[in-house]
Amino acid sequence: MIKFIRRILSFRITLSMCISLAVLLFARSVLASHAEEPVFLFFSNATEVVLVSIALLVVLLALRAFLWTTGLRTKLISSFLFISLVPICILSILDQKVTSEALSENSRQAMLAAASHTAESIDSFILANLSTVRTESTISQFAQYLSLPPDKRAGSPEELAAMGILTSLKRRDPTNITSLALLDLSGRAVADTFGFDTGLDKSNRDYFLIPIETGLPYVAAVGVSESAQQPSLYFSSPVRDTSGRILGVLRSRYNAAVLQQMILPRMDIEDHAFSAALFGDEGLRLADSHRPDLVLTPTFSLYQNVKAQIASERRITVESDQGLVIGMSKKELSDPGVTFFHTSLYGPDSEPTLNVKVRLRYMPWTIVLGYSEAANLAKIATQSHYALVVVLCIVLAVLIVAVRVTRGITHPVLALTGAARALSGGEDKVFIPIESDDEIGELAATFNQMSKALFQSRQRLLASTERLQSLLDTLPDTVILHDAEGAIFDVSQSFENTFGHPQNEAHNLSIEDLSGGGLTEKDALLLIDSCVEHGLQAFDWVARRKDGSEFPTYIRLRRLDLPEGLRIMAVVTDITERKQAELDLLNARNYIANIIDSMPSVLVSVDAEGDITQWNIQAEKATGLKKKAVTGHPLGEILPYLSDEMERVREAMRCRSPLEDSKRVHMVDGVIRYEDITIFPLIANGIDGAVIRVDDVTERVRLEQILVQSEKMLSVGGLAAGMAHEINNPLAAILGYTQNIRNRLFGEKKSNIDAANECDVALDKLRAYLELREIPKMLDGIHESGNRAAKIVSNMLNFSRKSGDNFTKHDIAVLLDQSIELIVSDYDLKKSYDFKQIAVYREYDPSLPPVYCEGNQIQQVFLNLFKNAGEAMTEKDYKDGSPFFVLRTSEKDGMAVIQIEDNGPGMNPDICNRAFEPFFSTKATGKGTGLGLSVSYFIITDQHGGSMEVFSEPGQWTRFVIKLPLLRESDINNIEKKHI
Repeated sequence: MIKFIRRILSFRITLSMCISLAVLLFARSVLASHAEEPVFLFFSNATEVVLVSIALLVVLLALRAFLWTTGLRTKLISSFLFISLVPICILSILDQKVTSEALSENSRQAMLAAASHTAESIDSFILANLSTVRTESTISQFAQYLSLPPDKRAGSPEELAAMGILTSLKRRDPTNITSLALLDLSGRAVADTFGFDTGLDKSNRDYFLIPIETGLPYVAAVGVSESAQQPSLYFSSPVRDTSGRILGVLRSRYNAAVLQQMILPRMDIEDHAFSAALFGDEGLRLADSHRPDLVLTPTFSLYQNVKAQIASERRITVESDQGLVIGMSKKELSDPGVTFFHTSLYGPDSEPTLNVKVRLRYMPWTIVLGYSEAANLAKIATQSHYALVVVLCIVLAVLIVAVRVTRGITHPVLALTGAARALSGGEDKVFIPIESDDEIGELAATFNQMSKALFQSRQRLLASTERLQSLLDTLPDTVILHDAEGAIFDVSQSFENTFGHPQNEAHNLSIEDLSGGGLTEKDALLLIDSCVEHGLQAFDWVARRKDGSEFPTYIRLRRLDLPEGLRIMAVVTDITERKQAELDLLNARNYIANIIDSMPSVLVSVDAEGDITQWNIQAEKATGLKKKAVTGHPLGEILPYLSDEMERVREAMRCRSPLEDSKRVHMVDGVIRYEDITIFPLIANGIDGAVIRVDDVTERVRLEQILVQSEKMLSVGGLAAGMAHEINNPLAAILGYTQNIRNRLFGEKKSNIDAANECDVALDKLRAYLELREIPKMLDGIHESGNRAAKIVSNMLNFSRKSGDNFTKHDIAVLLDQSIELIVSDYDLKKSYDFKQIAVYREYDPSLPPVYCEGNQIQQVFLNLFKNAGEAMTEKDYKDGSPFFVLRTSEKDGMAVIQIEDNGPGMNPDICNRAFEPFFSTKATGKGTGLGLSVSYFIITDQHGGSMEVFSEPGQWTRFVIKLPLLRESDINNIEKKHI
């Protein structure tokens, strides 16, 4: 009968296994036939089907062993197989899945990195050539050549120089640069290294129209060159004269094959790369790594207007409006939200690939890289075969080991089981024979000792259990009874609720099992020893529940001398709620204190009598007084200048609303400071008092004053610029008429002689009369004065222009001379003195190189110094001399040194120390803002990275020393490139 049942079970297991295999194979075939991508499931290949089948077979055997009545040996063998084979099968399958996903992800990331790198390379190429063509367009020989009249260009030295430079520039990349050309304002190619293009009209090309219109460098879309008959890429930039007027366009033409070179796959991704292509904004294929013959062919169907536009721009001659279909739309290709997509880049007849696309930053182009995942699947198949062989070997080894091991375990265990049944049946002394000296024999010896110890302890415990149990169960806290070594004998009924351990398992626990917070049994034994010595001990302790959670307790130990020996009674009180309340209170105090101390304002709280109760860190920084030193003292005693605020404090408390006092003046070390004072009444919980907040707003007030002054100066500057423009027109007329008068009186023109004969006037006598009356000298004076006035107006216009980021190289000597010429015409200064009466001595170093600076700002500094010095000189009485300036320039330690010295009244050391402070002035009220020197100091130190110092001898002289850094030519070029 038993054999028949086993056969049925075996048949049932075999049938279940066959059904499982059939279901797995059917599901795999269905999913594989309907999936567009490979099916990555636990049964994606034959090897995984076998692994899953082995795992299911082992699981069924284990279920049969543990759900039906079977022997220990069967269960051990089933357990061996289950523990060893099921995890191995699962890990093998998971390893294949993870490896497959990792390889696919690595391939995606490698291709994305390659596409991003290629896009960055093309962007860098475009940006670098835009910068290069802009820099090359500033070559002065180009402007000189284009500024010539068209009829004087041919064969001129300027033409030879321009063509020589164009030819030299082309040599920097002769492989890719096919032409460099200069276009005049009419769009005609007046100079071209590709001779066939010279003289052609390019006025309708975008690389000419857009730079002329915007004044900026431009890169045109890829097009077919009319003369070179090859795809080309154009870079262009306007050519300007020294005044900024556009004279023409410099155009650089590249062979578009350079794009083909830049998209070739990198060596580190060749295992993954399948193709690479560069698409334009209309879907034109600009470059292709595998099919160069498809360059400049459309990818999508073109509308007639698009087709006509491309043809008109000569970007390509489109023969058909049907594109090479790649399985995605133009919108999807340009969609930034799509990074990976499946399609073929070479039409529906080609192998589809997984593609990655990256959009360029500086052109509306898209780089697309595609690759196949077939190599990854091949690696996974090889790994699967190895995994199957390893698992089958493990199955065989586990079966052999399990049979042999279980045979030696079951017999002694059966004997031990019979003895245990006898002991549990109530027998006092049960012993089993020891047949070996291995672990089984040691287990039998341990059982015998346990049986003996159990008999002895049972007798002792029965006596004490009844006495203690009633006492333990009546206490509200948990009571634990243990000896001096920490061995637990008994616990109260509340032990399970407190620690989570069943009451009947307490004697198996140690003190360390019930302790948390890093506390050990050694720590507990020290306290127990103290209790043994003194009889009592109380302390806080961190306890641990069965689930691992910890909680604070308060433990009281008492020594008990019982008949069975020394015992310790521990009364455990859970103080979680008390500790949490203390922690919440401490956190609240710290949080409020941190909020107050983190405020950037001075915060002082006072009670109803005006005594300080709170003093934040900002108040300590502002006064240098610590919180402990001021708490409890009257506010007026600690901060006397706030003593009159107490009346406003009381008013705020009465009104229950804040009071503010804005921009209150406060003297600190002789310096005026402005403060906003706000009083907030304390109106909660019946507390009488207020919080005083003090904010230093000096910088804000000064900034407002500076802004007002700046607006005024901007208005004056605009008015001066307008007047200068208006003066220019009559000046031009005066100079023109003067020249015409001289030509008609002293010129040898035939018209002059005819007019004199018609009036019967002897021309030579008329000229003698004019010479005698010094008329030519007067005309020269008018012309000289007009030229001088025109030069002053030009300097004023240059100075009045708004300063931007216009750092260029300037000759410091020229800036000083222009400032002198400008200050001579200053209207405000002439009301006080005649600047022309001040002598100017120049000691310029001719070897000082140009300084890279903002010319208008440096001129503003010089004008401030000249103006201040000139006004100061009017206050000095020059008995034996006259006022003068000494201007010096030199170079020292890589710095340009400028010295402006006068022989005015000088300044004392205190004034010198404060000369550059904002709003500091020695002038009378209303005659100065005190901002001139501070703004000058800001321009030199902050805007130009230099230094500015003042030295003076009272009554003798004053010398301002300005140092500006001399940058290397490479540094200047790098700075200029950043501003392109």
